[in-house]
Amino acid sequence: MGATAATGSATTAARRDHVHNGIINSLQTTTVSGTRSDSAGAGDQAVTGAGFVPTAVIAFAEVHGQSRGTWGTADDSRADFAIFSYPGFSHTGSLMFLDDGAGNWMGAVVKSYDADGLTLTWTKGSSGQNVDWTLFLMR
Repeated sequence: MGATAATGSATTAARRDHVHNGIINSLQTTTVSGTRSDSAGAGDQAVTGAGFVPTAVIAFAEVHGQSRGTWGTADDSRADFAIFSYPGFSHTGSLMFLDDGAGNWMGAVVKSYDADGLTLTWTKGSSGQNVDWTLFLMR
């Protein structure tokens, strides 16, 4: 979606063929999916395949085989916020956060936006969880 301003050539109807600047001149998006196992635990995870340097991300994640999930966002300053995490809380400072209330949790933040995707930094509680995730990357 986008356009460059140009004066129209029509001589009637207020130059009905003129063009205004587009709001979004070049939006790139893609989705990537992956997993993080509890055995991998804390540490960095490179996410590649975007084909560009993202400036924002929306994340959707779930505990593998269970009914616990989360979704969150991060912007170009890498400000992370898990907007929803079942069972029922938000978590400022995490892109994804999954907790069963018994010390079994996994969380991730955006460490950096990279040439072909991003790097996530994972943390975990006393016992982690196997997490399946999908990221919607934008630039």
